[in-house]
Amino acid sequence: MTNLMQFSKANLRNPVGVLTCPVAAAATFTNDYNITQLTEQIGCRSNKTLLAKLNNDSDFHHLTLEEARRITAVTGDLRILKAWACGLDHQLIPAVPVAPSDEEFSDQLLLMAQRIGTFSASMLEARADGVITKADLAEIKRHAAKAIESIMQLELECEAQVRDWGADTDV
Repeated sequence: MTNLMQFSKANLRNPVGVLTCPVAAAATFTNDYNITQLTEQIGCRSNKTLLAKLNNDSDFHHLTLEEARRITAVTGDLRILKAWACGLDHQLIPAVPVAPSDEEFSDQLLLMAQRIGTFSASMLEARADGVITKADLAEIKRHAAKAIESIMQLELECEAQVRDWGADTDV
């Protein structure tokens, strides 16, 4: 399903970064999406019910795994899944089953190099004063995740290009 969600009129800021708690990540959807539209698209009973489910302070309403899946599918926003993975010290890597063209492969290679450079720059900047703060570490982790994702994406694209070639059986 394509991402047709609109940002809410109350808050037009960019979506938040990766969190480590999926419940907290789900709560951020109230800031970034039109809840009325989201309620309709995921088949929730009412706006108030969905807001209560997204409020991680609610004792009565809790977001189900199926509702979290629907929200992710409708919005195309993976923050709940990324937070869940991050909270378990894992990285979410998108799978690409189709072999890219030479141009797309080159673009992916350049994107990977750019992200590794940005990661390296964030490390250098954080270490410039001799102290790495929690904010510095969060920035380093954010850039590391993007670099790792690019490397894994390129690996998947290489895998999609593998073809049988004669009697070569070396692996």
